[in-house]
Amino acid sequence: MLVRRPRVATGCAVAALLLAGACSGESEPEPETSAEAEQTSQEVSPQPAGAHGVTTSIVNWEDHHDNEAVVAWKAVNEATSASINNGELVDGFSEGYGKEVRQVYLDAFDIAWPEDMKVPTEGDVRIESAELDGDEADLVVCQWAPTTDYVSEDVKEIWRKQVVEMKKVSGTWKIVSLDEGEQCEGEAPQ
Repeated sequence: MLVRRPRVATGCAVAALLLAGACSGESEPEPETSAEAEQTSQEVSPQPAGAHGVTTSIVNWEDHHDNEAVVAWKAVNEATSASINNGELVDGFSEGYGKEVRQVYLDAFDIAWPEDMKVPTEGDVRIESAELDGDEADLVVCQWAPTTDYVSEDVKEIWRKQVVEMKKVSGTWKIVSLDEGEQCEGEAPQ
C-alpha cells in the first residue's frame, strides 16, 4: 500500500469542458421538451454542501453523483478541510480514513493548526475516473490548487492529481491509500 504525505490541501477540478461538435451540415437535434428537461434534472441529485462550512465542488458531478465512493470521498475531503480550518477534528474525518492515511493527516494537522493555516471554503475538483468494484473503489481526482491548497500567495494555478484507493468496511467507505504528486491536464475552472 502506498501512502504518501498529502499536501493537506483538501485532498488534491476543471469546470466540465463542453465539447461542441464541428459543423457537419447535419441538422440540429430538437431541443428537449420541458418534460425531458425535468426528467434529466430529477436523475442527477444536487451536489450537497459540506456539513462543516467547507464544500468540495465536483465540477463533473453529473457524471459521478450516483457513485457512492465518490460521494463518500467528497464528504471525507470536506471533513478534512473543515478540520484544518476549525483547528480540530470534525465529524466524518476519522471514520473516513484507514489507520495509516488518517495518521498522515493527523501529523500534518500538528503542523497546520499551530500556524493557523487555512484552506479555501470552496474547492474545485474534477473526477478523472471512478472505478467501483463491490466494496473497493479506485478514484483519480484532480484538485484545483488555488481552491484546495493552503491559502498562500505562492499557490500555483495547477490541477493536483490524487490517486485514491477506497474500501467499504462495515458499510462505511474509507480512504485506505492515496498517492499525490503528479498534475492533471486542463484549464482553470469556470
